[in-house]
Amino acid sequence: MIECPKCGKRFPTISVPDDFLPAHDCTPAGTELPFQTYARVTGLEWPGGRSMAIVALLKIFKIAERPGSAEANLPLQTELLK
Repeated sequence: MIECPKCGKRFPTISVPDDFLPAHDCTPAGTELPFQTYARVTGLEWPGGRSMAIVALLKIFKIAERPGSAEANLPLQTELLK
């Protein structure tokens, strides 16, 4: 088995060099991006960080950062996980 040093995912070694990693989503195990959390928690597709639905949630959670920014999306993710 070979392990990705970035995300920790393990892949079987095949008849290629031992340091060959197949193409894969290299998101560290156990992490989720804000749009993925929104989709999982609400069951809806992410409408975009500046959509009316997200802006409404930012107001509900009293998040004052600019809609669509990481500074807004990360606190929104935290609130959705509570």
